[in-house]
Amino acid sequence: MSDFTLNTVARLQVAKQTAGDAMVTGMRRAVERFRREQTGQDVLEYSGLIVFVAIVIGLLFTIKVPENVGTAVANAFNAVFQPHHTYTAPSPLTVSTTANGG
Repeated sequence: MSDFTLNTVARLQVAKQTAGDAMVTGMRRAVERFRREQTGQDVLEYSGLIVFVAIVIGLLFTIKVPENVGTAVANAFNAVFQPHHTYTAPSPLTVSTTANGG
């Protein structure tokens, strides 16, 4: 091989390695930047979701939905598994519209 050919092959290999390293470095930087930008957003979204679920659960207990659902389920099971039990529908939910709750 001539010196020119060896020189050209060596330069091509170095250029190939340099381009590969630059590409990997660029991808790593892009991934790190994406991670940094998303970290705060994830925490905020999860916190908002937890607050929303807590509010919904609080509202359900405020209007006594668990008690009414529990009564309805118990009556339904009793009607199915006890031979002489009649199904009793739960009382309807009442929501007070006055300020003092009465």
